Amino acid sequence: MHAATLFAVEVPNERAREAVSGYAKEIGVENEPALRSLGAAPISFYALSLDEQGRAIPILNSDPGFRLLLGDPPADEIARSLAALLRPFPAGLVTDAGAVVANPAFASAALQHEFSRFAYHGAVIWSWQQAVLAAGLERQLRRADLPAELRTQLVAARTRLWGVIERAREMRTSELWSWSFAGGQYHAEPFGRPGADVDESNAAQLWSTVYLGLPAPK
Repeated sequence: MHAATLFAVEVPNERAREAVSGYAKEIGVENEPALRSLGAAPISFYALSLDEQGRAIPILNSDPGFRLLLGDPPADEIARSLAALLRPFPAGLVTDAGAVVANPAFASAALQHEFSRFAYHGAVIWSWQQAVLAAGLERQLRRADLPAELRTQLVAARTRLWGVIERAREMRTSELWSWSFAGGQYHAEPFGRPGADVDESNAAQLWSTVYLGLPAPK
């Protein structure tokens, strides 16, 4: 638990708005839904990693889904994670094509380039990472020690996440996929279609069958 404090990132609201606006312009997506989601408070999330000086690398990522799936985090941590992850991209991770695994909007221009929608571990959608988050939400909803207000937030988060999972249903047996933006919407695109995609693999792997054991909530 003490290690988590090393990864904690807090971005002042004004600076977060500037970062989201600038990144949205750079990658050619709209910024209004993302900016509306920021409210007036600072933006808090856990960094992807630490640099050689031990400083947090401010890339928002989907890894907190593991904490929801495997742990019993306190209510305030769950609320912060839900707010950070489920905001519209590029303030959070959610697009019409799915939830991306990394959002470098708050990082340097160099890191934004490295974690683009053309990068294997960049702003792309991994099917099994969405499944981890969905299963994590279900696990937290089974707890009896969480306040009613947070349970309402968890139900809303589950609905939002499954909405984007279902919209890209035809892609979810892929290892990962990317997206394009046109007509005010994100559109799922097979990873590797543009020649610039930096690929390691894109096969139908065992984790691509995860939804056989993870049905959508009724």
